[in-house]
Amino acid sequence: MLDARPRESEIRSWLWAGLWTILILVTIPLARAIANHVEDSAGTAVFLWLTAGTIVAALLVALRALARRQLARGAYVWLMVFGGALLGMAWKLRGNPVEAFHLVQYGVLSVLVYRALLHRCSDNSIYPLSALLTGSVGILDEWIQWLIPERYWGLRDVAINFTAAILAQGVLAGGLRPKLVRGWPAGTGLRRLCYCLAIFLGMLCLSFANTPDRIAWYAERIPGSVFLLDSQSMMVEYGYRYEDPDIGVFRSRFNRAELTNLDRTRCTGVARILDEYRGDGDWHRFRELYT
Repeated sequence: MLDARPRESEIRSWLWAGLWTILILVTIPLARAIANHVEDSAGTAVFLWLTAGTIVAALLVALRALARRQLARGAYVWLMVFGGALLGMAWKLRGNPVEAFHLVQYGVLSVLVYRALLHRCSDNSIYPLSALLTGSVGILDEWIQWLIPERYWGLRDVAINFTAAILAQGVLAGGLRPKLVRGWPAGTGLRRLCYCLAIFLGMLCLSFANTPDRIAWYAERIPGSVFLLDSQSMMVEYGYRYEDPDIGVFRSRFNRAELTNLDRTRCTGVARILDEYRGDGDWHRFRELYT
């Protein structure tokens, strides 16, 4: 992996990366139950210590590899920088140790993706390629969570997953410095990088476009998707966030003073419209005409 391509076939290398991805994704529905069980038996801090222990063990293995390969001192410095960043991020997430374990999940995945890419890629584009592919899996992870009742899509988790992949690739590129990987990307490498970047950004843009109105559009047209109308299922909302004891939580592009003024100036006209559609009125038609 450092100075020679993996001995197994390319298919088997991708199979390992795929199996790890499936393991991450299939545990999504079980994650909360597992976390609750661990919390009851040993406390959620176990996830933090497991994450920190895994990172330290990986750094010790990397240090041993550096000593054997006799690289320059700069390699040790960068190994400590990126390894320290991983440990620092784990400590920063100590308030929610389950989130800290994402560093292990997606750090390992990025290394497995890197190994699989080595069969075809040996220039420096392999590092951002590995991070982008891993980050795309992290977005898919959040999409699946959004579809599962009582789980939510979170940009914070997307950032944690992607950062874990970047730091793991930093350990490889700056610390371990594989001799097999050399040079700036040529045409093929640049095309791969552009495709992966487009996929990652496209998935991110789709996430940001998934507003409550878009979700309502899905619910009206896709059979069995009415559950998406649950107010907690939204991916993103824009504007000011308000909590009203009578109507609940909502967002608006207007600030509080503007809302008060709108209530005063438009209440009669809006009430007339609502009266027209109350009871057996055409709700779908109402949504098409009014915000």
